[in-house]
Amino acid sequence: MREMHVLFQKAANRLVKYLEDEINDGGGTFEVRELFAKYGTEVVASCAFGLEGKTFDEPDSLFRNMGKKLFEPSFFAMLKISVIFVMPSLSKVLKVRFISKEVTEYFCNIVEATLNYRKENNVIRNDFLDSMLELKKKLGEDQFTKGHAVGFFTDGFETSSCVMAFALYEIAANPEIFQKLRSEVDDALRRQNELDYDAVHELKYLNATLRLHPPGLVLLRACTKPFKFPPPRGQGTGKYVDIEVGVPIIIPIYDIQTDPKYFNDPYVFNPERFMAENKDSIVRGSFLPFGDGHRTWQRFGMTQTKVALINIVRKFDVRVNRKTITPLEIDPKYLMQHAKGGLWLDFSKRKPL
Repeated sequence: MREMHVLFQKAANRLVKYLEDEINDGGGTFEVRELFAKYGTEVVASCAFGLEGKTFDEPDSLFRNMGKKLFEPSFFAMLKISVIFVMPSLSKVLKVRFISKEVTEYFCNIVEATLNYRKENNVIRNDFLDSMLELKKKLGEDQFTKGHAVGFFTDGFETSSCVMAFALYEIAANPEIFQKLRSEVDDALRRQNELDYDAVHELKYLNATLRLHPPGLVLLRACTKPFKFPPPRGQGTGKYVDIEVGVPIIIPIYDIQTDPKYFNDPYVFNPERFMAENKDSIVRGSFLPFGDGHRTWQRFGMTQTKVALINIVRKFDVRVNRKTITPLEIDPKYLMQHAKGGLWLDFSKRKPL
């Protein structure tokens, strides 16, 4: 992940240049979910496929359009997910696909062509594909590399664009918090002209932007080992529940992260909750924006999110545009959180200090 930091920064530089080119003297208005979808596509294209997504250069980028097809809202998409998760055995019999054959073949062909080129020309980029190549040498399975690259796209593109859009909305809607975050970024930049991987993750104020708007309302998991689920604490001598292998598990992360039992004034955007002096008050398991455990995607998602927000805060003033419907309403047609009417923000170039 540390080696890929430079690729995140290159994508962020493209994002900043795109905004600077589009903004006139009076500023500009952008729907930030789409804006960050472009950035997220650019990051994943570079890190997972070794390509330039060209999402900021070409309004009808093929790579971007394939990404859109993955998450187009429809009744049948929701039905397929329900069948795959609730009745996995039936989904295998019916050969239900979450990702269409067209999209799968497109990304698999890209991976195959990129791998062959790197092998023939001895190219090393220290990115996700290089890591997968090392694993491939041990396992000898092409499908392992291709499947993980496609999965990397589905996670990295949609999840991160959702996180970044809602995070910037909350920051823009709270000017005092925006200024505190900018001060933290400015202080770090005075010590280091371009923030490296470690410096980015030392900026703790950004972590708090993920609680109110986790990318998904729930986490979908399946039990892999027999487990006895204990009764709730304080419930006396309740019975343990046996969870068998293969049983679907639904974790309602949005409800947990807005439960007053874990967070006072749960619907108030308050980054101070996550500062060092208050971290002991956070109950383990009550904050799961990217799930839990040691997963590469958690670090990948957090890093690309922070790099994008840092570059925007340091370069632009951002305010909520009246086109944004407030209070926010979540559109149920989408798999990830999506605000009805979009998240529209006004950008203007930051005045020189």
